[in-house]
Parts: sequence; structure tokens; C-alpha cells
Amino acid sequence: MQDLTPIRCVFHRGGTSRGLFFHRSDLPDRSRWDEVFMAAMGAPDIRQIDGLGGATSHTSKAVVISPSEEPDADVDYLFAQVGIADAIVDYKGMCGNLLTAVGPFAVDEGLVEPKEPLTTVSVYNVNTRKFFAVHVPVRNAKSLNQGDYAIYGVPGTGAKYKVDYLNPTGAFSGKLFPTGNVTDILEIEGMQNLEVTILDVTNPMVFVRAKDLNIQDLGNEDPRTTSPERLLLLERIRCQACYVAGFVDDPEKVTNNLPAVPRLALVQPPTEAVTLEGRALRPEDMNLYSHMLSMQKVHQSYAGTGSVCLAAAACTPGTIVHQAMTGSRESEKTGVQTGTIRFGHPSGLMEVSVEADEKGRLKHVSMGRTARRLMDGHVYVPARLLESNIR
Repeated sequence: MQDLTPIRCVFHRGGTSRGLFFHRSDLPDRSRWDEVFMAAMGAPDIRQIDGLGGATSHTSKAVVISPSEEPDADVDYLFAQVGIADAIVDYKGMCGNLLTAVGPFAVDEGLVEPKEPLTTVSVYNVNTRKFFAVHVPVRNAKSLNQGDYAIYGVPGTGAKYKVDYLNPTGAFSGKLFPTGNVTDILEIEGMQNLEVTILDVTNPMVFVRAKDLNIQDLGNEDPRTTSPERLLLLERIRCQACYVAGFVDDPEKVTNNLPAVPRLALVQPPTEAVTLEGRALRPEDMNLYSHMLSMQKVHQSYAGTGSVCLAAAACTPGTIVHQAMTGSRESEKTGVQTGTIRFGHPSGLMEVSVEADEKGRLKHVSMGRTARRLMDGHVYVPARLLESNIR
């Protein structure tokens, strides 16, 4: 294997995502990272057959961890969304599900001092310049993986990891509403003017009513069989929203320059739904129902950051999401309201708690997740990618 070089890494699941975790000190010069991550995942290839990627947006990810230079953080977390069919690596957002795994990774790799029964790992996300806390159950100086906590989209149960998103407003734009408006009207060719909410909490998102796209029964739509025509329409909406929000100067640049953010989500009131595993969901089980897109495909569950943004929107009167939850367009209340939101998605249900201060400013958002180390060792990449190993 003279033409291949090993790089130490950990294959880790966090929530409903999984990815490769690297120590920054084990990687070559930053200019080589795109090639290394694509080679490790097997991109570009729709099957990712020559790598460790799972051929979905939530299983084609890389994470870089290092001791933090921030005084309020233990570790720095840099996230990379690796393309599947396209030779793209996007660093503009972050993954909330894999944020969960940063906690046990830091404990088990000796980056923080373990404390029983719970170790709080303070995390600084380099992508969004935001701080987080991951509460890791610990026994005998190692993270616990086994437990009785269940999340939809992952079989079985595991130890509960509580994740706190601290002051997550404006991670991309610096504002809760990038346009300054609770709702905006988009001009989409071939459609009536489309009302959307563009919200920036941890990652920016664009929220659209399912019924405005003539989708009457989102709860029984299989995300794996969404038509190419609908995906193209949703991408056009996302591109126009990105332009209106001021993220780009031309909507035609969005797909190539900002493939991962902002994300787009379809929302509707509580509904009867069937999960991908065939499990029935009832309207009384949820406050609202939503499908989220990631990398131009419908997500088979829901991203952690997407869940946080959705919950914040649900707790903000006047937004598309709040309207779907309450059936009301009232917006006389200002700011974010404290509350717990339970919503349905293709793999089941998710519960997110939102806390606002007395002035209606988003303080933090919390959720429970599970995580598990799947494998550690070395991933092999072409040797030429490490010829310049400047750290």
C-alpha cells in the first residue's frame, strides 16, 4: 500500500447522523482537507462505494476536533459537509446531531477531564462561532453509550446526552431574521407570490407551508421518492430566499456556493403520519409536522440544527411555523416565547425546549440525543494528499 497513507480517525454516530472524527493534529495542511475528506467518504460518487460515506447527506460528514483556545470552551469543533455525487465540501454550517458526539469523543480521547456521573463538555463551533454544552454520562472515566433513552430514527436505546445550544441566534447572519421581517414574499417563476419565514438560529432556514406548494398530506409522503421536479422547485425557492436574505448577490450562485445552508423545511399543522419504519403518528402526539431538505434531498429524519431553528420559529409569533402550530397569523407578541415543541418528521418525533429571557431574546435551546462510537482506527487516502503535512 505504498500509494496509500493512513490517517487516524473515529467513526462516530451522533443522533441520526454519523461521520468521521479527526484530531486536527493528525490532518495534513488545511489546503488538502477537501481532498482528504472526499477520499475518505468516497466522493464524488452517488453510491460512495470507494469510501466510508453512507450516500446520504446525514452520513457523509467529517468533524475536526482540537483543544480550544477560547477561554470558555474545552474543544473546538469544525464541521464539514461532504458532497455525495458532487465534489463539494461545505464548511458554512454545522451539524447539531454530530455535535452530540463531540462530547463523548472529547471525554474518551482525553481532551477533557472526566467527572462522574456527568461531564459537561464546553464546545466552540468554528463554523458558526457559537458555544455549546454537551452533558456526557460517565463511568470509570469513559463515556456511557448504553441506556434506556430512545430517539426516533435510531434503533434501540442509548445513554441520554443533553445538548444545550447557547445564544444560538444569528449564527450565519448575526440576526434572528436576516431580512428583518417575520415573513417575506418570494417571487418564484410559475407560482403565485410565496410567503416564507427566513430564520437564523444555529443554521439559517427557510420555512414554507406545505399547502402553498399544493402538498395536502405531507405526513404520508416518503422522502425517498420525492420527484425530481419537486426537488428542483424547492431548490429554486431556497436559492431565491438566500438572495432575498442577502447571503448572495445572485440566486444562481447558491447551489454551488451555499449547498448546505440555508436549509429549507416544509411545515404543516399536526397530522396523521407514517414513519419510514411504518410506525403511525397521531396529531395529538405533536405540535406540528415538518420535512426538511439537506443538500437538495429530503432528509429522512431531521437535522439537530434544523430542529433547533424549527423550535425557535415555532415559539416566535407570526412566523410560518408558529402559524402552522397554532392556526393563527397573530403577531402582536414580539420576541421568542419560552416553551417545549414536539414535532413530527419522516422518522418519528422530536422534542426541543426553547428558553427566552424577559425581553423575548432567545437564551438557549436544549434537546436530548444519543451517540455511539462505532469504530476507531485509520482511514486510508492517496499518499499524495499528505505529502505536505503542515500542522
